[in-house]
Amino acid sequence: VHGDIFTNGQIQTYDGSIIVGDAEAADSINDSEAITGSITPYEQSRELPHTADVLSYYVDRATSIPFQSVMESFVLGPDFNPFGTGNERGIYLIDCSNRQIIIRNCRIVGTLILVDPGSNSVVDGHVQWDPAFDHYPMLIVDGADILLRSGGLLAEVMLGEDLSLPGELGYGTPFDIYQGDLNGLVYGLGNIELSNNVVLDGTVIAVGTVFLNANARIYYENEMIDRLVRRFCPSHLDIERSTWEIINP
Repeated sequence: VHGDIFTNGQIQTYDGSIIVGDAEAADSINDSEAITGSITPYEQSRELPHTADVLSYYVDRATSIPFQSVMESFVLGPDFNPFGTGNERGIYLIDCSNRQIIIRNCRIVGTLILVDPGSNSVVDGHVQWDPAFDHYPMLIVDGADILLRSGGLLAEVMLGEDLSLPGELGYGTPFDIYQGDLNGLVYGLGNIELSNNVVLDGTVIAVGTVFLNANARIYYENEMIDRLVRRFCPSHLDIERSTWEIINP
C-alpha cells in the first residue's frame, strides 16, 4: 500500500507486505517493521460515510442494467450503455439478487453500483476502470464481499472489440491498448479483497475488512480529498469576497 491506512479494527501485515505511509487503528497493529510512516494503535474510531446517504444519492441518479452472470468485452460510459439506456452521469446499477456476477475484459468509464452480489463475485481478467467524473466513486457494493483481481494490459485487438467511447481518439478502430488499472474510490458494505496483480490508484472504504493478497497494490491518491467525492465528505460553505459558492459533495 502506497498511502495512509486508517481502520476501526486491526491492521495485520504478512510476509512481503509493505505500507508506505502512516498506519492508524482503533485496535492493534501487529507488524511495525512493515510500516514506513507513523504508527498509531488504539486510536479513537473514525466516522465512516453515512451508508443510507451514499446509497440514496447514487441509486437515485443511476440507470439500471439487466443482470448478467458474466459481463465481458464491452465499454460502458456516460450516455453510452450497450445493455440499455445511457446515463449522462455514467452511473449504472445492477441488482444481482444474491447471484454471482463476473465482470472481466472490459472498459468502464463511470460509477457502477452492485446491489446484493452473490458469493465469489469478482472483477477479473483485464479491466480499465475510471469514474466518469472525478467527484464520483468508481464502484459501490451494496451487499456482500467483492473480489478485485483484474490486472495487466487490456488490448482491443485481443477482444476484437472497440472499447473507445464516441468522440474519443481511436473510436471506430479496435487497436487501442489500455493500462488495465482501476482508478478511483471503491466503497463496500461488506469485505473488499484485492488479489493477483490488481492495481488500484485511489481509495478503498469498507464497512467490513480490506484484504490485500499476492501482488495487489493500492496507490492512495491525495488529490481525491481535494475533489470532495460526493456524499463521502461533509458539505461545507466557502465564502469569497463579494460572492458565495456552495460546495455540496
